[in-house]
Amino acid sequence: MTSWLWNWFTLELPEYLLIKQADGTFKLGVLGVGLFNTLKVSFFASFLAFLVGALITFGRFSGLKFLVMYLNSYVSLVRNLPPLVFLLVLHFFFSIHFLPSLSEFKVLSWLNLEHTQNLNFISAVLALSLYEAAYISEILRGAMSAVSPGQWQGAYSLGLGRFTCLRKIILPQAFRYSLPSLSGQLISLVKDSSILSIISIQELSFQATERMASSHKVSELWLGVAFLYLIVNLTLSFISKRLERSFKWQI
Repeated sequence: MTSWLWNWFTLELPEYLLIKQADGTFKLGVLGVGLFNTLKVSFFASFLAFLVGALITFGRFSGLKFLVMYLNSYVSLVRNLPPLVFLLVLHFFFSIHFLPSLSEFKVLSWLNLEHTQNLNFISAVLALSLYEAAYISEILRGAMSAVSPGQWQGAYSLGLGRFTCLRKIILPQAFRYSLPSLSGQLISLVKDSSILSIISIQELSFQATERMASSHKVSELWLGVAFLYLIVNLTLSFISKRLERSFKWQI
């Protein structure tokens, strides 16, 4: 008969988040550092993903055949690749061939690209954002297609150009349609950030793996990590529902 040994009382999850020092001050513990890095990379990646996704969608509705074909191919390619494969391809391409060359430009000296951790962080944000941007673009495309054709016709009758119509009439309405799906994609991005441990980004999963090797508290530690991911994503879900209520309107 298998016996289960749970060391809940020796897990000390709060101390893994915050450590009280001898002088009475606090510093981030192992999981605290991981949670902070997860939130940091998710914030930058989500901002860039939404920006790139909106630009891709804008280009796909531009009417320029070559641009539309190129962007559709990009979205199709990314959506049919596993996130881990996309991350590794982009990471090694940028970290070996592209990012080091940027150190020659003084305007980017603040990035300190000679530091390996900075290189890893930038390539991680780029990979995660470009991957999620393809899904965000598809969400926005579907939402824009749901806008009544009469909106386009009305804008053209007022003398508005295609780009002005997209920017001032179609996109604001499409954003309201797509808000629930965009919120779900943001939560998915936070969960996908766990694969960044493969390129030594010290996010939550990476820190948990490091701690597990020294403490041997496998089940307890990973259940604690699952709890932290759950808290973050439930918070994002709550915020998204409040946003949906604030944008509630009659369609």
